[in-house]
Amino acid sequence: GSIAVTVNALPIVDVLNPLVVNCNNPTVNLDGSNSDQTNTTFAWTVANGGAIIGSGNTDTETTSTPGDYTLTVTNTTTQCTNNEMVSVTENNNTPTADVTAPNAGQLDCTNTSLLLDGTGSANDAGGTTGLTYTWSTTPGGSDLGTSTTQSVSAAGDYYLLVEETISGCTDEFMISITADANVPVAII
Repeated sequence: GSIAVTVNALPIVDVLNPLVVNCNNPTVNLDGSNSDQTNTTFAWTVANGGAIIGSGNTDTETTSTPGDYTLTVTNTTTQCTNNEMVSVTENNNTPTADVTAPNAGQLDCTNTSLLLDGTGSANDAGGTTGLTYTWSTTPGGSDLGTSTTQSVSAAGDYYLLVEETISGCTDEFMISITADANVPVAII
């Protein structure tokens, strides 16, 4: 007598990574769509703070939380299972915007324009690398310029939006520029 032994292959499980939650991507897909799709069920489990947005039983789910995520694929015919774990990390590094102006922020006869200075802005680590600068006359706007300084010649509120390019997180600083009301007027 002989015995026939059948060895069933494990189902393929394939989850794309790496995954980072940040200000640009507050939610990310846990993408297991390259896993076996025939006669299979899917089950996600979480550890270390992870949380699934959705049912947790499809090949692709969504999360906004850092943690460890394991996709288990089960072949419903053979009952063989296979799994893969991916880690989701978080980068919400936020810069600090800061603006200074000469002459106490006041336009007058001698100072007909002022150079607003945003070089005191810093990234989350306290440095100045990886930052973008956007100047505007409205909150969140972009109508003036994109350098670390901005020349202005009219009274009003000016905004500097600083973004950490890797995380997409931002901070905005508003400075009010005034005009000297005591400018002499020539009467002829």
